[in-house]
Amino acid sequence: MKKYILFLIIMLVVSVTAQTWQLVNPLPAGRADDIAIGYTNGGAQRLYIADQLSWPFKSTNGGLSWDSLCHELSYRPNAIITIHNDAEKIWIARKGNGVFYSHNGGVDWEWRIEGLTNLYVLTLEMAPDNPSVIFAGCYSNPSNPQPNVFKTTNGGLTWTPTPGYPPVNDVYDVETPGAPYDILLAGCNGGIYRSSDGVQIGS
Repeated sequence: MKKYILFLIIMLVVSVTAQTWQLVNPLPAGRADDIAIGYTNGGAQRLYIADQLSWPFKSTNGGLSWDSLCHELSYRPNAIITIHNDAEKIWIARKGNGVFYSHNGGVDWEWRIEGLTNLYVLTLEMAPDNPSVIFAGCYSNPSNPQPNVFKTTNGGLTWTPTPGYPPVNDVYDVETPGAPYDILLAGCNGGIYRSSDGVQIGS
């Protein structure tokens, strides 16, 4: 009887907390490797996705329809970020090509790789309190180790590698609670690495 009551309680909790997922209008290429959401200065919502087999896509109506941000510099992005309250500004990463920036919602793009000595960028993460501070997590060949976490304080105009970085090859995510950016977390293929001084991740 106790097991039966416990089962009913579990089912009740599941039924209360379960959420319904609905497919947003299918993307033209059918793939979403990364998602970003923000609002323009006028308050209009923007949804962006990165499709590493195609292009970035933008929706201005909550995902009901999508426009391809087709450009010679935006092909096959694997990561995308935008500013929450200034969503005309977009950054994308392309494996092997580094980071690209658009100031006008994906119409024009420019390369932003000065100091980014590892162009195989897997993820981009914007600091929650300063959109000019962005971290890039990269792949690094274990037979030829190189920096795999980079930081910019000027929106990607220049990048600097962290002096210490996770002793594994792939960095899939980088997070920080904010200034002064002493605490960094890196999600890697070898687990989660933490820096408590903003420098020696995983030391």
